Amino acid sequence: MAARERYTTTLDSELLQEIKILAIRNKHSTNDLLEEAIQDLLKKYKDKASQSTKSNQETAELNFMDHETSSKKGSSE
Repeated sequence: MAARERYTTTLDSELLQEIKILAIRNKHSTNDLLEEAIQDLLKKYKDKASQSTKSNQETAELNFMDHETSSKKGSSE
């Protein structure tokens, strides 16, 4: 298990109340649910970043192919 570190913050009162209720209903600690939410958030942004990188690579490849096609047309004319 990873090392644990204390971190103090403030939360919207209604969100805190909802997370406490969810924890009780599902027999989890609020800490476990908050860690799960943070992990999901980090994964979401990591996935977005990798999709953006993939999209940028695909765009660069298409631009290169367009350039190659244009160059071949220009040299054959």
